[in-house]
Amino acid sequence: MSGSGDKPTVFSSAVLSGRRALITGAGGGVGSACALLLAGAGASVALVDMREGSAEATAEKIRALGGTAVAYRVDVSDEKAMHAVVESAASALKTDWIQRSLVQQSHCGAP
Repeated sequence: MSGSGDKPTVFSSAVLSGRRALITGAGGGVGSACALLLAGAGASVALVDMREGSAEATAEKIRALGGTAVAYRVDVSDEKAMHAVVESAASALKTDWIQRSLVQQSHCGAP
């Protein structure tokens, strides 16, 4: 656990174990780093990117490290498609969603 004292941080396994997160832009850069950070702390992750194969590449890295990840190629501006992704991810990742509405990429704490 990072941080001071015994209080778990948002990225600790005490907080994220058994939870799930949906990360957009997860195929590279900050989105991929956030996905790896959340999965490394115990969250099951649904990865979304509009580039062919990029979210799946991040998912493969997470699975290779023992994490749980599913990947989707979708344009987040397509509301109908995003609703379908959320439904599919909820079915595939049978854990509780993280209680925050969004974990913004700029606040994920990745180096």
